[in-house]
Amino acid sequence: MGPAVRIAPVEEHRVFRVVGIDCPECARAVEQSVSALPGVSEARVAFATGELRVRYDSLRTSGEEVAARVHSLGYEVMGWEPPGVQATTLRVSGMDCADCAAHLEKRVGMVPGVRQARVSFALGRLQVVHEGPVADILAAVESLGYRGEVEAGTLARPSRAVSPGRNRYFWPTVVSGAILAAAAALSWAGGPLVLVHAVYAAAALCGGYLPARAG
Repeated sequence: MGPAVRIAPVEEHRVFRVVGIDCPECARAVEQSVSALPGVSEARVAFATGELRVRYDSLRTSGEEVAARVHSLGYEVMGWEPPGVQATTLRVSGMDCADCAAHLEKRVGMVPGVRQARVSFALGRLQVVHEGPVADILAAVESLGYRGEVEAGTLARPSRAVSPGRNRYFWPTVVSGAILAAAAALSWAGGPLVLVHAVYAAAALCGGYLPARAG
């Protein structure tokens, strides 16, 4: 009998867009759960961008199994939804307290066709998994007195520019965005998770300080 044939692993690297991750603890929980799947050698989450990067042996697991594991934690995975379902992220301006964000999340969740709505007050971001038109979601946002704009990647309505001098949240938002960019770069470079999460937390604190005071 000849020597046993050893099948080499077939490594794949995929990026999943996860809707609903809005804190370092949430990101860590997803990383730990996905890392426990057979054949997964690396799982990293950037909660600010909602990206899950996974390296795995495709002979031992699959993209569908990764998506199913994320679903089991209560999140939606963009690109693995049933036909007709899409994920849209909107930037929302005008929220000035955590209660406002919770009220907006509840209101959007009542729009027909919306399967999930998550609002990050600190980041001013609304993430929605839905089957109906985006226009219905924008209408719900505006019905509460806020202004919504679809992020790049989907058709967006033009918005009026706001002068930095008239918007007291402008500079905190700019600084927060710069910190988020640094955190994303650090995560992509494989930096220590403790440091990456600390930088993300600093960005959220910076972006949410003035609105929290106003609330």
